[in-house]
Amino acid sequence: QYRMWHPTDHLFSDWENRKDGNYIGAAHLVHEYLAGPSGPIFKLRIAFHDPSELFDKARYDAAGGVAVCAPIGDLDHPIDFGRMSHFVRDTDYGCEMRSRFWLGEIRSREPGKTLSEREQDALRKANLNEELARRLHQHATEEMGYLAEILPTLYRRYTLDNTF
Repeated sequence: QYRMWHPTDHLFSDWENRKDGNYIGAAHLVHEYLAGPSGPIFKLRIAFHDPSELFDKARYDAAGGVAVCAPIGDLDHPIDFGRMSHFVRDTDYGCEMRSRFWLGEIRSREPGKTLSEREQDALRKANLNEELARRLHQHATEEMGYLAEILPTLYRRYTLDNTF
């Protein structure tokens, strides 16, 4: 199913701590290319959390949309290097999704361990660059294009609603 979202870039998918189909509190463990096999395989841990950890709860509730939020980290090392949010809202022409990525927000996932500014800067310089940002942008654009193609079919399959 994960490959449907991006048939060429998505290679492997598993879950950690997922209970009863709920993704909040779970981590998606993935291997994927960003913008094709000309680059490295990224092994990522995407740990979903309640949107109230990122957004002001009252303003989020008033916005009338749904946000999917998570820090993004290295699967093989206990380091997060960014954060993402996908915000979906209804519009007169269908739903709209806006995605944001904050790269360079470095933190350790080891309990009780804090990285110094020097350690964070070294990790940013070694791992984050314009090429990564370009690849992430291309991957996300392609991924959401695939999603837009498959969602109507999935919706009809699971709801049996053929009205559109």
